[in-house]
Formats: sequence, structure tokens, C-alpha cells
Amino acid sequence: MKGHILKSIIYVTSACIVRNRYSPLWDLARNKPDMKGICKQLIRCIEIFVSRSFIQKCRECEKRTDNMIIHLLCFCPYKERQQHCLWKLIYELLGHDEFKRCSVLDTSSQCAYVLKLATLNSNLCFSHLNITKATAKLLSL
Repeated sequence: MKGHILKSIIYVTSACIVRNRYSPLWDLARNKPDMKGICKQLIRCIEIFVSRSFIQKCRECEKRTDNMIIHLLCFCPYKERQQHCLWKLIYELLGHDEFKRCSVLDTSSQCAYVLKLATLNSNLCFSHLNITKATAKLLSL
């Protein structure tokens, strides 16, 4: 179990943190002020996702969870409509076969995959802006 979590952490951080513990998301936020809020939100969510687990209470459903990001992306009943919209966007991007491979991963790996998709960027633009916005909206803490 811990091996899956460690692999998920490495997978997601390799996409959004580069040499010297610096995230290119900060460059994007600096050069595109309209994206600053989304960048800050995603970085905060990644910090929560990869940090040490502790029990928290969800503001929406009041259930206790040891990883708020996994809870919001996969389990919170009050976020069900937003979850459906996000997973539909991911399905449309990946196609049936790749989505099927993603859907059999454990929840930690699925969340890492979503966070990586949401943070992928090049030339100071998000690679999948609709997924980025849907993820940030769903994970608003």
C-alpha cells in the first residue's frame, strides 16, 4: 500500500516540480495573472496530496478522511456532479482504452494522474485547460 502512495507522490510531483524544488506553475502564474488563482489552488492541493496524512473533516459532507484530495476527487457525495464533469472531460481526452486503464488504478494513483493532467503546461499555457479548471473548481478548499 505505501509503495503505491510513494509512486503516486513521485508521479505527480515530477510533473509540477522541476529542478531546485521549483514549480513552473509559478512562471505561468506570474506571466498570466488570470491563471494565478488556479495555479495557487493546484499547488496547494498537491502539497496536501503529498504531505503526511492526518484525519480531517470534509466541510461539505462532514465525513472524516485521511486525504482530503482523494476524498474530494473520488468520494465526497456533495461534489458528485463536479466529479462526473471532470471524469467525463478526462474520458474525452484519453479515449476509452486509456481511461479504462486509469480506472483500474488505486484511488491514490488515479488522483495523482488527475493532478498531473491538470498541471501539465508548456510555453506558459496549461496543456488541458478545461481539465485544469474543472480540477481546481472541484478541489476548492
